[in-house]
Amino acid sequence: TRTLAHWFGQRLDPRVAVSGFSQGAATSLALGRALQEGAEAQLQLGALAPISGPYDMSGTLATAMMGEIAFAPAYLAYLTVAWNRLHHLYDSPSEAFLPPFDQTIEALFDNTHPQEEVLPALPETLEELFTPQFLELLREPSGDLRAALEAADRVCDYRPAVTTHLYAASADRDTPIANAFSCREKLESHGARVELTDLGDLDHSASLAPALTRAIELFGSVETGP
Repeated sequence: TRTLAHWFGQRLDPRVAVSGFSQGAATSLALGRALQEGAEAQLQLGALAPISGPYDMSGTLATAMMGEIAFAPAYLAYLTVAWNRLHHLYDSPSEAFLPPFDQTIEALFDNTHPQEEVLPALPETLEELFTPQFLELLREPSGDLRAALEAADRVCDYRPAVTTHLYAASADRDTPIANAFSCREKLESHGARVELTDLGDLDHSASLAPALTRAIELFGSVETGP
């Protein structure tokens, strides 16, 4: 088997600086953990800089059900369809979604439709989108949904042994900054040293550019060479 060093040269730096935005932020923490635990023998975790992520899925779902998350119908529809493929939340879309959305929702979230098509195709309220039974499940998660949420909630439940900096915005109504505070608390409970930067009065999308700029600067300042 040819090594990474063979393909990229003998001076390949094995340390990887990892970042991600929104759901990618949670994924970046999961990737960091996997690298730290030796999932890829030729790569090592070098630094972590997640941006505006939903690390506390249970808390974020509860916030959405209270009407305090922007675009809640879109986010919860996406979550339901995506997680059904992994965790089997329903047998038929009609168990979770009201007509006519039960006939269109899965095709809408097939990764071929941009946001500009998705949002206009959904109703403004959760009550217009979900069946009463599924709304109750979202309010009081149980069974497979509860198990999936608990697994997602553990994304910050370890000790990164590298520079770790979280970025979030206090004005973010898609992914509230409470997620970052929760993640920092969990990471620190394991003995990690974590910085958290509040980017201030920015919405979710607007938080990406300044955070990414700072993350790149951070990565440049971290010793990642041999």
